[in-house]
Amino acid sequence: MAIQTLEKNSIFKYFEIYKDKFFKILMLNVIFFTAVIIVALLSVGIGNLLPMLFSAIGIAEPLKSVNLYDFVLTLIAFLPTILLGGVIGAVTKMCREYVREEPGFFLEDLKRAYVSNWKQCTLIALLQYVLIIALSVAIPFYSASPGSEIMGIIGLGVSVFVAVVAVFASYYAYMMAVTLKLRLYEILKNSLIFAFLCFFRNLLLSVILLIWIGLTALLIYGMVVSANALLWGLGIAFVMLLFFGFIFYTIAFFVFPSIKRYILDPYYEKHPEETAAGLKKIESDEIDYAAQEEKRELPEFVYHNGKMVHRSVFEEEPVFNDQTAVESKEQNRKEK
Repeated sequence: MAIQTLEKNSIFKYFEIYKDKFFKILMLNVIFFTAVIIVALLSVGIGNLLPMLFSAIGIAEPLKSVNLYDFVLTLIAFLPTILLGGVIGAVTKMCREYVREEPGFFLEDLKRAYVSNWKQCTLIALLQYVLIIALSVAIPFYSASPGSEIMGIIGLGVSVFVAVVAVFASYYAYMMAVTLKLRLYEILKNSLIFAFLCFFRNLLLSVILLIWIGLTALLIYGMVVSANALLWGLGIAFVMLLFFGFIFYTIAFFVFPSIKRYILDPYYEKHPEETAAGLKKIESDEIDYAAQEEKRELPEFVYHNGKMVHRSVFEEEPVFNDQTAVESKEQNRKEK
């Protein structure tokens, strides 16, 4: 079928894994939530310091004169969000292992996932940040264009299309960064390919996430407008314990099988020696070869320094490995 669908038992597998790994996913949610709070506080601090800095160096008024003051202020203040790239990569890799049902050690695996992937994932986050800034300018600009201007309609359509493709591609970018040894350019190229190759799967994933985000937004809205302490507690607990973990796990469950099907499986079919079974076969062949070498009959005499010497002279390891020791043993053998 051209339209990709989940296997009949996939939905049961999804909830089975989620149930088994619930507390670990919850812990990942707490870790990511903590990282978000730290970055948010950092952004707020920078946002409060920038006006004073702009005034001190004399660029506040020039920026205001060209209506760029708020834009530049926001652009710099939210720049620390790219630091979340490494955390996103680490959490993505952990959720990938849960989808694969691989056992592991939580803290050790999380640390290793962050250390080995933070650079590339931070670069991905930086590119996403630049694209978000560009779209946040383009979409309002073209939306404000008069309806009779065809260029405004085309520009808005292109901007929305780019935004959708970017969202679909982002599902795969971090997963490929933590799964495959690829350059950044190759990750971006493959992510764009998967955005179209798995379009309907990506669409279904997006609908699920939009429903989840919508329900969360309703909960937060009710929390804000209500003076109910219980609702406030539920809203905070929901975001702190469940919101992000569900998103990361769901993306991993949808995305990793596609990468496995179109990249990993074809590669290992061409290179079976790199699979676990292939490595075991190589190891077994090496053991068999070593055993055959041991069984092979060796000659009684060997050629050494211009004369034939009995093999037993060399089988016994001498204390002093020199010519005198060898000749002494050969002499003793002849006397016997």
